[in-house]
Amino acid sequence: MGNHHASVIAEYRKLYGQLLECTKHQLDLLSAEESLERMTEVYLRSAENWEAISVRIDRMALEFPTLKEIQDAALAETMKNIQAYLHMIEARLSDSIHETGDGLRTVKDQKMLMNAYYGMDRRGYHSFYVDEKK
Repeated sequence: MGNHHASVIAEYRKLYGQLLECTKHQLDLLSAEESLERMTEVYLRSAENWEAISVRIDRMALEFPTLKEIQDAALAETMKNIQAYLHMIEARLSDSIHETGDGLRTVKDQKMLMNAYYGMDRRGYHSFYVDEKK
């Protein structure tokens, strides 16, 4: 049982290592200046991979409840790093959302100005100028 238990713990550590690498990859994607379409596609694949690894970790924890009781400094450090990267990802996504919102507000304001000064949004109205004959 001891050898089997050691292999289970090793697999558990390995999965957390993969989760850490996946999280780093996601942060790198958000930091890179790439096209949004390409980045989104790669990021979504990475998120699916992250989810698959998380499911495997959860299954192992259910199958071997003693895994949660492991006192391993390296594993704890890996978990802390994952959490730190997740916070950075969340901050980058939040910044991106705010930037997009600011951009949309600017576009909305510009559209309102165009409509106010040039009547671009008025449909069905045509100007007619009538010359009065004298």
